[in-house]
Amino acid sequence: MKEPFIFVTNPDEHHYTDQWDGRGVASVAQQGSHAIFAVKVPFIPSFTSDDFTRAIGGESGLARIRIITNRQLRFINDLINSRLLAPNAVSFDLRFIVHPASDPQNMSKIEIVFLGKVFDSNQRKAADLGLKLWRKFISHYPLEDPFNYPFEVVDADDLARYIIPIAPEHISAQNIVEIRKFEDHDPYIGDRSAIGYFPHAFNPNIDPTAFGRFLETLAQQRQVCVASICIQPTALFLDELRTVNQLLSSYGQMYLETQQGGTLTWMQNYRKERFEDIHRTFMPLINERNHLFKIKIQVIGEHYAPDDVLEALGSELIANDNTSEPRRWHRDQPTSNEDAVIARHNFLFLEHRIWGRQDIEPATQRLRFLVRAGEAVGAFRLPIPPESGYLPGIDVRDEPFVMPHERQTGANRTITLGRILHRGQATQQYYNIPLENFVRHGLIAGSTGTGKTNTCLFLLSQMWKDHHVPFLVMYPIDKPDYRILMADEDIRDNLLIFTVGDEKTSPFHLNPFAVPDGVLLRTHMSLLMRCFSAAFTMWDPLPAIYRAAIRQVYADRGWDVVNGVGGDQGTRIPTMADFYDTLVATANEMTKDYGREVQGNVRQGSEIRIRDLLLNLGAVVNAKEPAAIGEILKHPTVMELGRIGSSEDTALLMAFLLMQLSEQLQSNLRLIPHHERKKQMHVTLVEEAHRLMSGDTGGGADFAADPRSKGGEDFSNLLAEVRGFGEGILIAEQMPTTLVQGAIGNTYLKIMHWLEDQASFRLFCDIMNLDDRQRDYARTLQRGETIVRDVSGRPVHVRVSNYLDKFQTPDDVMIIEDSDEAVHRFMQGRFAIPPSASWTPPATQAPAVNASTLHAQIIPELAQWCNSASCEPVMLLPNSALTERIREIAQSAKQQDWQRVAQICTEQLTKYNISVDASAARCFLARVANLKQGTGEHAGKRLYHAFDYYREALSNLPMTS
Repeated sequence: MKEPFIFVTNPDEHHYTDQWDGRGVASVAQQGSHAIFAVKVPFIPSFTSDDFTRAIGGESGLARIRIITNRQLRFINDLINSRLLAPNAVSFDLRFIVHPASDPQNMSKIEIVFLGKVFDSNQRKAADLGLKLWRKFISHYPLEDPFNYPFEVVDADDLARYIIPIAPEHISAQNIVEIRKFEDHDPYIGDRSAIGYFPHAFNPNIDPTAFGRFLETLAQQRQVCVASICIQPTALFLDELRTVNQLLSSYGQMYLETQQGGTLTWMQNYRKERFEDIHRTFMPLINERNHLFKIKIQVIGEHYAPDDVLEALGSELIANDNTSEPRRWHRDQPTSNEDAVIARHNFLFLEHRIWGRQDIEPATQRLRFLVRAGEAVGAFRLPIPPESGYLPGIDVRDEPFVMPHERQTGANRTITLGRILHRGQATQQYYNIPLENFVRHGLIAGSTGTGKTNTCLFLLSQMWKDHHVPFLVMYPIDKPDYRILMADEDIRDNLLIFTVGDEKTSPFHLNPFAVPDGVLLRTHMSLLMRCFSAAFTMWDPLPAIYRAAIRQVYADRGWDVVNGVGGDQGTRIPTMADFYDTLVATANEMTKDYGREVQGNVRQGSEIRIRDLLLNLGAVVNAKEPAAIGEILKHPTVMELGRIGSSEDTALLMAFLLMQLSEQLQSNLRLIPHHERKKQMHVTLVEEAHRLMSGDTGGGADFAADPRSKGGEDFSNLLAEVRGFGEGILIAEQMPTTLVQGAIGNTYLKIMHWLEDQASFRLFCDIMNLDDRQRDYARTLQRGETIVRDVSGRPVHVRVSNYLDKFQTPDDVMIIEDSDEAVHRFMQGRFAIPPSASWTPPATQAPAVNASTLHAQIIPELAQWCNSASCEPVMLLPNSALTERIREIAQSAKQQDWQRVAQICTEQLTKYNISVDASAARCFLARVANLKQGTGEHAGKRLYHAFDYYREALSNLPMTS
């Protein structure tokens, strides 16, 4: 448990202790040091959970309040023993501090703080006693189940703020008031002797509304205001005990004397009632003489005395709801500068020096400040929220996550995620993940702005710094988030950063057709096909054409497509341009017996994607030689993919990279002795993994299956395969339910941040085994907070360490330059990239069929939208151009987002150099609808539901001619 900062004053401060001088109690000054600590109560538990109700036997209402109050009473009773550390030199102060809200219409926030103080003439001993006092305090504090009152230790700055919430020069006689016991004296005795004097006991108000009125009043203050309830463990002096006994005896004798005589008089009744009051007041003091407190209740305002707060707090000390004779308390305020100085010193140093009226005999002057624990609990207690869960100005929470049972994992290499939170409070225990678990893959889920990137950076930085495990980040967003690694002195000397698709900053080139040494060509060709299937929407017979072209392009360059292995002599590596030429030839050959319309569609559908890839990313994917993937596997590396543009091209690049990494690891593994193979490890982080492993079929259950999702499922199976090569995949995703099931099922480590998407939220709640209370809490996770499962399957609440703060200014500006120019300079001479082969795109082939032929294929209901002259180029588009973004169109139409539908149609027409107008856009959408309308064995409920969405979009397309 973290220990607090303890402030120790200079050794020339004063402490005033009570001593008996023969006449009565006198304050004696001592010189030395005060040692003061503080703990903050950050929130109040709700006490409404099923766990709490069961723990207290199902009680509710007033019984619930009494059970919690009794625990606080026990806390106060336990604090009495701390006086043994330093008799009459220990104090505890409970402070409620409010700073007015900046907006007068808002309620101010109330801070709750405990202060502890011990005094000693020796400064070093005072510091040692301060630490011991803290340990005593926290050992009695009600933080156990089912009460779980939280606390936070504070640093030096906060401690100073809590000790001096109002500048000392602002504390004067005009703005400080105290609550004291109401003092009474029998006026019929005729003098001011001690006989007949007694201070009325506090009678705390314990009911479901307790403290509510006080907190409501405090939270409405328009000035800085402090309510301080300070108690000092003490005991009756022996002479004090004699005095109290004498008072009881003397007044009892007077009472008996009035009873002489047969007639009952008013004086007899008066003395009888008064004796009973005195007896009720003094007998508990006598019985608990060694377990008392000296109490001081101060209310201070920055500008004036807050009497409304004083009245509300005083009401908590006197229960006047069930009595025929209302009780009172006394308001006291300094009337001289000397009294004001004492009151201020008492507040700042948790002292109890007596000031005020001087007409009380010294033998009894301390009695008005003495209380039993049962009286102190009226004010020295933490609030108890009603069953509504509302406390004015105070955060009330239900914190359902607890510290897991400590278990030995046996792992000697671990990665720290962050501090474990117990009941919402950070503990000193860290949640550590065995390094080997990352080879079992992980899924990090969270909506935008929840701290996913910080979590990823913190985990990856430890892998390299502590275990020298290299990693690769694939980041498909055009943001410099991972450039912060350039500021980390433990990483930057080995760091590689590539801006894929940006040839001016830090370019990267690869040849996806390169086969690492020792890897079977058949395996590589299968992985290549997975890459294309995961990135592209393929309809029959395109997969067969792609597979045939892949085999042919290798065969043409001397490869044995059955038994070939990477590194074979007499072979050449194909380029993407070679594959394009082979693909065109293969498509022509395989469709030569098809009808003209189908032949044209298939041929264009085959070649148009690779043509577009070469036009967009030819410099990246058309390298003559393989990239030095083996070198990348030795470094922490960031691949920025956000400048590629096309989502399909981005997905394809991610697939190519994962394929080449896993194959290179497989190749490396052959060269490592069997007994050392477990030492090989590499981790790849894939952000926005749905681009590659999407399980979305374009509209849920109402839409036809998308072949691309099958490709994503196939590619997700790679997770299971690469584990054997020492490769771990981390997937970071905003909406995990958009991933294929394999991407979820094949990941062992799950880390949950706050999730907005409801389907993803429910999925992760089930994965994490959250109960109903934990599910409710998970909806309020703060940035940087996560939920994970421990080895027993129970959920654990963790606050991730803030990696970003180490390299950013307080306003989130990176401490190093992260511009493109800075990256270009950083990467100069670090990595050699292979040159790209030149490629000249061939002239676009003439369409296999004319527009009128295609128009005849459209059903009459849709054909009405395709009669304009501007529709002709739209009619000549291949089906592949229609299906590229068909899922996005379907989703937007389903949500009736007609503006988005129009935008997608416009973007697709622009991509294929077709002039955009309303007629062209509607014709494009009509062809999409016609494609999904379905006939024969393809007709069915699912397709017709999709068709309805497209048809509705046609009627609502927000475009003008």
